[in-house]
Amino acid sequence: MKKICFSLFLLCSVSQINAQVIDIEKLPKAKKFGWSGSVGGSTNFYNTTSSEKRSNPLSWNLHGNVNFNVAETFDLPFSYTVGKYQSTFTKPYLQFGITPTYKWAKLHLGHRNITFNPYTLAGHTFLGAGVELNPKNWRFAAMYGRLRKAVEIDTTFTSGEIPSFKRTGYGAKIGYGTEANFIDFMYFKGKDDANSLASIFNQQVKDKLGDANTLLPGENSVLGVSGKATIRKKFTINADGGLSFYNDDITDSLKSSLSKIDFKKKMLWAGKAGMGYAFKNMNLRFDYERITPDYISYGAYFFDTDIENITISPSGTLAKGKLVYAFSAGRQRNNLDKTKTESTRRFIANANLSVNPTTKWGVDMNYNNFAINQVSGTQPLNDSIRIRQVNQTITLTPHFTFAKDTMASHTIALTGNYNDVNDRNVLTRIYGNMQAMMLALNHTSSFT
Repeated sequence: MKKICFSLFLLCSVSQINAQVIDIEKLPKAKKFGWSGSVGGSTNFYNTTSSEKRSNPLSWNLHGNVNFNVAETFDLPFSYTVGKYQSTFTKPYLQFGITPTYKWAKLHLGHRNITFNPYTLAGHTFLGAGVELNPKNWRFAAMYGRLRKAVEIDTTFTSGEIPSFKRTGYGAKIGYGTEANFIDFMYFKGKDDANSLASIFNQQVKDKLGDANTLLPGENSVLGVSGKATIRKKFTINADGGLSFYNDDITDSLKSSLSKIDFKKKMLWAGKAGMGYAFKNMNLRFDYERITPDYISYGAYFFDTDIENITISPSGTLAKGKLVYAFSAGRQRNNLDKTKTESTRRFIANANLSVNPTTKWGVDMNYNNFAINQVSGTQPLNDSIRIRQVNQTITLTPHFTFAKDTMASHTIALTGNYNDVNDRNVLTRIYGNMQAMMLALNHTSSFT
């Protein structure tokens, strides 16, 4: 099966600068009032030889935003989008937060986020307060706030909102060292308020949703550690880890005490370790990651669980920086505890090459290989349902940039993409094989 798609996209925009944090030392000299913003528009033409149309033949939209700034400290952002198929308007104060900064101290107030490491508190937005202190080589951070607001169950199933308990969390991190050499220890805890929903235990709700889908309040505690060591500025070793204790129903009297939790089933862990060496024109890295089945942290939004990743990644520059390359290849597998009926093996490879002889023109090239193969787990795997597939993508993008003056610049880029899906299952390959090509012309004008 072959498909050819053509897309033409035109875009113009105005750049925007927003203040992010407050530096108290500079506050007395700050500008009392200012504003900035952007405006843009786009047009998209689409056509395909396939009988399946995945886009409208012609669409357009106008979009923009304006940000009012007080004392280079407080931002009041507005944004809008108006198009052939949609129109939206965003008001300020939907999420508002400030981060006053003074030398090595930061104070977070309002809607903010802090990261301890990828497996504990990992950028989850909270409504509350936090602090980051880095005097000399000490590394300290702490936070407390609301992670989720209470959303009642809609028994009519018309609102589209996902029900949830009110969830609060708190955590702290302490460490010592520099960016090149450090060790951090951290703790995070999140807990649902079992009394924040009025209808959750209503029998009518249970009858509609079923017992299996009944929302239950949970509790989660996570211990974490992160570290990095640099030897002679060339060889680096780094590691991140998390140990999670999870109670999926704090209303159950049998689980009300941590000592009564089945540790074998409820103690989950995740970690990643890597090392790298910097050669003259190349950086070489090796990484290993393992996340146990059902690993969870209330301080992160999402985890791919039950996976093991092994990756090698060379990257670097040649020809005085005019050629930049980055490659990676790795193997991934699941069913780590060998309880699933099948196991999945994946081989993932990626290659990026960017050639820029001058600042005016260049060529970007990308190759992706994603191979997946299922093997038998606890049960023999029938060939009729076995997934065995290789997906390869090649992308080529020549681009040209020119500017008449310092107030405006223009970029024209032509992107060609070829995708090949090779289904190696003898029974499904007649339906699964596919080749697709895409060609896109993009023109961007930026006015400062």
